[in-house]
Amino acid sequence: MKKYLKFMAGFVLFSLLFTCLAPQPVLGQVSGESVLHMTITPPNTLDPGYTSNFYEWQVINELFAGLVRDDPETGVTIPDLAESWTWNLEKTEVTFNLRDGLLWSDGEPLTADDVRFAILRALDPADPKNMCYLLYPILNAEEYNQGIITDPDEVGVFVDSPTQVRFQLEYSMVFFDKVLTQAIARPLPEHIITAHPDDWTSPEFIATSAPFTITRWTGQDIILNLNPNYYGVIPDFEVIHILITYDSQVNWNAYLLGNLDTFNPVSYTHLRAHETPEHLVCRLLLEKKKHNNKTNL
Repeated sequence: MKKYLKFMAGFVLFSLLFTCLAPQPVLGQVSGESVLHMTITPPNTLDPGYTSNFYEWQVINELFAGLVRDDPETGVTIPDLAESWTWNLEKTEVTFNLRDGLLWSDGEPLTADDVRFAILRALDPADPKNMCYLLYPILNAEEYNQGIITDPDEVGVFVDSPTQVRFQLEYSMVFFDKVLTQAIARPLPEHIITAHPDDWTSPEFIATSAPFTITRWTGQDIILNLNPNYYGVIPDFEVIHILITYDSQVNWNAYLLGNLDTFNPVSYTHLRAHETPEHLVCRLLLEKKKHNNKTNL
């Protein structure tokens, strides 16, 4: 019971932090009608296992799909890489069925092995990942992460077939699917990480599963292009250009000049100094909603 309460407290706090963190639009030099301009502060990582802030999450969400995701309108958990899932009677075991024919952006098959690989990697006691405690409801996950047990086969994530992965839980937890919407649980390309463990997220090596992949990542900007192997509905824009900057005033000025589609947060100081009319505030909110809907199709 103590383990359950400890998990619940952490999960609720984490969920509150990230509930409103769907990707935001940004600025840059790339031009074209199908380019979305965004801005973020410098990301430390684009590895879903290590991310710890919503600026990184904004980009990661465009690159890596989960087994499931939250509906942007209702918040209900809906299929993503998994097309369906079923529970046992006690709600202590859940089996996810992946869509047929899933591919990473480099053309390699995306399978249940990639799901299990990502979970065990997140729990690796030799290299603990941020937010790995979110996975503790999985049977023996906490014990494995803390080195109490050393056999990964004792952790409750099992590959039943290339398109079927099964989770055994420590206790009944009907909202475990919500845990799997988080970055720490996103399936990862085992073939890429095994070959390039230290720089697998660089544009040269990365393989992605969401609508976009990286073609450039410098200290000044990030460019995302469409993933040709994405299973879902293609967004209306073909490129996301992300300017990397700490300066909110630069962002604000760029937005007013029309060089920035949207950015977050918008400070009260900026709004008041510019005497922003009500319709501009509404425009900011509508742009944000429009982008969230597009990138969560």
